[in-house]
Amino acid sequence: MLTFIKKIFVWWNQETLGTKLYTFFFGKFVGKDEFGNKYYENKKKTKRWIIYKDEIDASKIPNDWFSWIHFMKNKIEYKHDTKKYKWQKPHSPNLTGTEEAYHPNKKMIKLKKNTLVGKISFFLFIIIFLLYSITSNSQNSVLEGNYLEIKVLDKVSSKSYELRVKILEEKLFKNISIKALKCKNSEFDDNPEITAYLQVKDLKSDDNDEVFIFNGWTFSSSPTLRPFDHPVYDIWITKCY
Repeated sequence: MLTFIKKIFVWWNQETLGTKLYTFFFGKFVGKDEFGNKYYENKKKTKRWIIYKDEIDASKIPNDWFSWIHFMKNKIEYKHDTKKYKWQKPHSPNLTGTEEAYHPNKKMIKLKKNTLVGKISFFLFIIIFLLYSITSNSQNSVLEGNYLEIKVLDKVSSKSYELRVKILEEKLFKNISIKALKCKNSEFDDNPEITAYLQVKDLKSDDNDEVFIFNGWTFSSSPTLRPFDHPVYDIWITKCY
């Protein structure tokens, strides 16, 4: 069914149904060229046409039949034969727009295209690498903080205090000294975790310059992993930013 519809409406790939019927009833076969194209004319010899073997393309008509199809009066109009020389190439249809189209600098253009593609790929790689580096640095800057919030519980009075400690600076609270060397947030939002490295001294102790009552990493979700052992105060971290 599809082939029949194409015969009626499609003219650029093959002859239509009307051309086929007209050829059958009124056409007189004249000849056939080397490419398989068939040439017809009516009985009065006032119309001439061609049935192409494959896709319709007027440039497929060789010079042997060009004069005949255009009613040009010359010696090859009915002879359909011309003397071929050794240096002559066989007839070729118009190749414009195809990969086989002739271009004097075809190889150079291809080389330039390959070079251009290589340059574009290189610059894209550089851009992607820079974007990745910037993103990684920004993520690291967000994960690591400059300030640490700490809660301190006074076990005697049962009061809690919130302290804001700047990284690498010492914070004095009553008779203890707190210093945060580093704090970091977790990479996963669904399971937030804060880690910090703390150094805590008891200022009342005689050997406070030598011994820390706490020196190590502590975790917001599991402070008991490294317990803060002090008779009066208890410390845990709440925020890093």
